[in-house]
Amino acid sequence: MKISCISQNVMADMYTLNHANDRYGHVKDKPVLEWNNRYPKLIQTIFGHDIICLQEVEIKNIPLSQLLLKKLKNIELTNYKKYPNNIQELIKNTINCLQKGENIPFFPFLIPELEKPDSKLLNPKPINENFINDLPNYDYIHHFLCNVKTNVCDKYTNPIGNMILWNKDKFELVDFTLNSYSVSVKLKHIETNIDFLLVNLHLKAGQYSCIKDRDFQLKSCFKLCTKIFNNGKTIIAGDFNDKLRELSLNRKVIEDNKFTILDSYKTCDIYNHENDTHSYCEFDHVASYDMDVIIGAAFELNPIPNEKMPSDHYPLIFYICL
Repeated sequence: MKISCISQNVMADMYTLNHANDRYGHVKDKPVLEWNNRYPKLIQTIFGHDIICLQEVEIKNIPLSQLLLKKLKNIELTNYKKYPNNIQELIKNTINCLQKGENIPFFPFLIPELEKPDSKLLNPKPINENFINDLPNYDYIHHFLCNVKTNVCDKYTNPIGNMILWNKDKFELVDFTLNSYSVSVKLKHIETNIDFLLVNLHLKAGQYSCIKDRDFQLKSCFKLCTKIFNNGKTIIAGDFNDKLRELSLNRKVIEDNKFTILDSYKTCDIYNHENDTHSYCEFDHVASYDMDVIIGAAFELNPIPNEKMPSDHYPLIFYICL
């Protein structure tokens, strides 16, 4: 039995708007970059897969999931007493709503990026398309936004995060956890009763400058995997922002933890606007432990985003064999 999975960096609208003339300078038809043009293509790309791992999702536009809300009812927050009284009151009122079980449609409180007078996020154009309305048969977990440390997540202020969706007719959620660079879910496949851990990560960008940061993130990731599932069936997928070459730090960390790195394909288009050149890199990967995983077919490489492909990352498609 094959479980169809897709990992897709959706290219956050915030980043796209800020880099239309440099990072995406090769796109002559600028409306191609607009979210209302890209979103229908993203939905078409990810639709129908059993499990969907998304990176660079603008969390402020995603309704707080009922699963996350349930876990947040017993939320514990620290480091908020340093804020002014009115901000403390806002936090307390928000926590009170959560503990009462009142669903807050969005959770963008205390985001410094939203408070800056010159911020392009100050009065953002509402984005109604948020993957939830168009995928009604899926449950989901995502990062949430706050500016204080919690017992659930240390994703303090970044309005960009990860998200996992799964077909709720095929899987039951056993548990989940969040950290600053990943969303992890333990799922049970209903038909076979098999449990496995799925980690959707997005490591720090910077091909050479952030090697040590990614090394630290990956080591933390494997500690988390051991804590959650204690060497059980595990898949780690997402945007590694790394080619995982032989003898590289990140590849060594993965192999030292006895995970198998699947042969990926080129997924990311890095555009150099100074000399109008494109570099296609294997930045998206799947690594597995005690699971049979098959990588899907590679895409024909063209400069992206374009009118057909809505991101600067091609999706990484893979299949879990149960």
